[in-house]
Amino acid sequence: MEVPLNFLRDFSIPMAEYDDWDRFRASVLPLTIPTAFMFTQQWLTSDDGSMKRLCLIIGSILAAPGLICSIYLCFCTKKTVAPPRIMFAMALLGFAMSISWIAFTSNFVVDLLWIIGLILSIPKSLLGLTLLAVGNCLGDMNANVAMTKKGFGEMAVTASLAGPVFNVLFGLGVSISLSLLSSDDPTDGVAPSFRWSIWDKRTGDFDKASAIPLALLTAMPIVLILILMNGITSNYFLSFKFHGISLIFYFCVTVGLCIFAIAAGV
Repeated sequence: MEVPLNFLRDFSIPMAEYDDWDRFRASVLPLTIPTAFMFTQQWLTSDDGSMKRLCLIIGSILAAPGLICSIYLCFCTKKTVAPPRIMFAMALLGFAMSISWIAFTSNFVVDLLWIIGLILSIPKSLLGLTLLAVGNCLGDMNANVAMTKKGFGEMAVTASLAGPVFNVLFGLGVSISLSLLSSDDPTDGVAPSFRWSIWDKRTGDFDKASAIPLALLTAMPIVLILILMNGITSNYFLSFKFHGISLIFYFCVTVGLCIFAIAAGV
């Protein structure tokens, strides 16, 4: 399993460290990066035929400058010493390609969760509250714990707060904005648009599917207020009392919403 995955990683994501410099790999990357990027974009826009054709055209156009860059890297760079300017460009390309592959794999994860929900008859909201939420945060949690053990507690606290804020403001903002732009009537309550109220405007009944996002958005400011109170009362030192309250609050909210999702079947 590791061989094909390592091959895709090595020849579609540039190296970002000077110690990882490999002239052969660097000379191949200008040809493989456009192909890999357009391949991932094709999968992300698989329902749009015009976008798929556009990805193929752009990938073909980038092949010519990619060949020129490959020849330059192969014959005009040293075998064991990485050029600083080229490494800076490699780092930027590596960041962009990493995001592209993360988006590509995230689509498969969501599809797998959807299939699990169909097979086991598990509500989508329950999968989002449990498997998707925990799996999404495990990597951040391990990184924050590792940084804390190495003495970078401030960095870990900042990352634990900045990650969810980025997901909510940027990730959710971009996805909802794109969905609203693709909808003829953003207020009709029909996919792919989003409902702006917990009440169904057609029947006037309570919309159970909108209750869980509303509860989560309401719970987030409460957690931020607890953290602010911790900083004010403890002279901006960490206090176990407030973090214990946060854990209890998280447990109560999650369990309550899971019970509601199962009972309501949303």
